[in-house]
Amino acid sequence: MNFLFIAFNIMFCIPLIGLLSGGGKLFELRNYHYAVIGLSIIIYFLFKINIIKNKKNFFSEPSKRVYFSLIILSFVSYICDSLSRYYGFKISGIDFSIFEGLLQNAINGHWGYEDITQIYHFGIHQNWVLFLVLPFYYIIPHPLLLVILSSIILWIPGIQIIKIAKQLGYESSIAYLSSICWWTCGFTVQALHGNFYPEFFYPLFLFAILTSYLDKKNIPLIIYAFLFLSVKEDAIIYIIGFSIAIAFKIIINKVKNNQTEISFYMPLFLILLSIFFGFINFGIVKPYFLRLSNIQEVGYIGWWRQWGSSPFEILINLINNPIIFAKNLFYSSGWKILYIPMLFIPLFNLEVLFASLPIIVLYGVSQGNPSEYSLYYPLAIWAFALYGLLKNQVVPKKILIIILLLLPLWKPSWLGIEKINWDEWKILNNYKITMDSSKNYCIHEGLFPYLVNLEIKAFPFLDAHKISCIPVFSIHSSSFPNSQKELYNLYISLKKDACIENQIGGIIEIKNSNICLNAIKF
Repeated sequence: MNFLFIAFNIMFCIPLIGLLSGGGKLFELRNYHYAVIGLSIIIYFLFKINIIKNKKNFFSEPSKRVYFSLIILSFVSYICDSLSRYYGFKISGIDFSIFEGLLQNAINGHWGYEDITQIYHFGIHQNWVLFLVLPFYYIIPHPLLLVILSSIILWIPGIQIIKIAKQLGYESSIAYLSSICWWTCGFTVQALHGNFYPEFFYPLFLFAILTSYLDKKNIPLIIYAFLFLSVKEDAIIYIIGFSIAIAFKIIINKVKNNQTEISFYMPLFLILLSIFFGFINFGIVKPYFLRLSNIQEVGYIGWWRQWGSSPFEILINLINNPIIFAKNLFYSSGWKILYIPMLFIPLFNLEVLFASLPIIVLYGVSQGNPSEYSLYYPLAIWAFALYGLLKNQVVPKKILIIILLLLPLWKPSWLGIEKINWDEWKILNNYKITMDSSKNYCIHEGLFPYLVNLEIKAFPFLDAHKISCIPVFSIHSSSFPNSQKELYNLYISLKKDACIENQIGGIIEIKNSNICLNAIKF
């Protein structure tokens, strides 16, 4: 196994080299990852048929230095990936600036409101965990804080899974191979990529819960469950399912007269705690902030719009159409991508099954990102799945190793380094110096995270049709939610009609006239 871990160490050096040399496609880990797995299989086969000898402990247990360097290099890789996304202008304000805007407005005494969508976000999602982030953002009110924090939050579960694997009796090689699986798997990496979501805390707190559960430590388990429930309103689904499974196992053990060190009061308390969070979130906080935002229902219901326009209507239509419901669930791609390469092994664990099944069903009858297990959506059930894979110790060691090695290749998303244009960064910094804090700016989502701060009065780009502001966009930043072609065509149209008030590099200010503003049509 030593040669395999040395190969992964070398692979994790590539992002740092890429960041220092300006980035680009050459530094995406995809092809290197395939090469590591492919060559490892060939070398191991040659070793087994005695063509290659075990010289210099090439096939022995890795040393502590190899494991330590793996931890350091994987961490550096995560930081480099996120930094390249930020400096490569690949961060979009649609999501990133929602949460940074929440923190900015909280510092200014306007808790819950964010500028990019101009609503009170706690009417949509109740992300109490942001209170943990707020003190750090108060000290360092800069988007880079969230960029680096997201890398750290998603990287730490790789360390936690090492401890969990050892708690379950696995040797170090399997434990560290599990961490590599976490760090390189597309379900983790696709969420990273310079983004920041409160859901990033799910794996962190979940693995802490599972560690406490395995150690039979009730007080830490309650604390971590509380933190888990503070991440988002749907956390109650996981905790209630997990708690019911624990209670069920306690009952089974009592029937069999087996001793259990976990009290029945523990799962009961967790269920009551979840109900309390549900009451606070859905009964008080959500209605209050929806009224402040002057909206009736949350936007994410759109993922299930084929079933109805409200939770109750969706539920009724699902019940009344069981055949269509079953077909939607079967043809959904997400659960297949996650569980087929794991041979459905995690779902044989009662805690994983009960906690994950409701979300599998909800995502299975949705459309878009939840159905495809894209972005941050599968983070919690992915963490549960990896735990379930290790917890089911009936699987032969060789099969487990193969699954851990091949699983990251199943979901196409890799660590990598974006091409960085440092000249454009100098231009951006010069432009920020010239911005007038007494004026309103209508900023395109691709520039929002880079220009908005505690002093600038920022509004969404399309609000230029409604208010007096300076519309500004960049042809070099992320074009989302538009295409790159749409932004470039807008630039050509504005240039043709002499509607460019000011241009510094790729940053364009549009003249505030009806003729020019009419060109902004997406």
